[in-house]
Amino acid sequence: IFQFSLPSESLESDVHDKVQSNPKNPEWLILQGQLMEQSGEWLKATENYGKAIQLMWFEDREQFTKAFDAELILNLSRIVLKGDDPLKHEATLLKGLEVFAQQLRYSREEVLETYEA
Repeated sequence: IFQFSLPSESLESDVHDKVQSNPKNPEWLILQGQLMEQSGEWLKATENYGKAIQLMWFEDREQFTKAFDAELILNLSRIVLKGDDPLKHEATLLKGLEVFAQQLRYSREEVLETYEA
């Protein structure tokens, strides 16, 4: 078994290319946000997380709520609390919580459909 790892610059470049090639996929924006967070670029991380949340909200909710990761909200809230103006990102956090609530409703409906069948 061989294990290879890409330098972080290469990984960031690959993710940036993925975001450019498929800007409607929030998963790439989340990954780009995580990379920015790891490198201490809090503002860029917050922007990417916010864009991902907006995509999840405006696009096909069923498709993206299936893949929604609650860690996104935790990461975003942690970054916002580090900043000087937490209220600046309040709307983004609230929208993320709405997407999370939608995921819970979707999951509940799936469970109910399973038991009804």
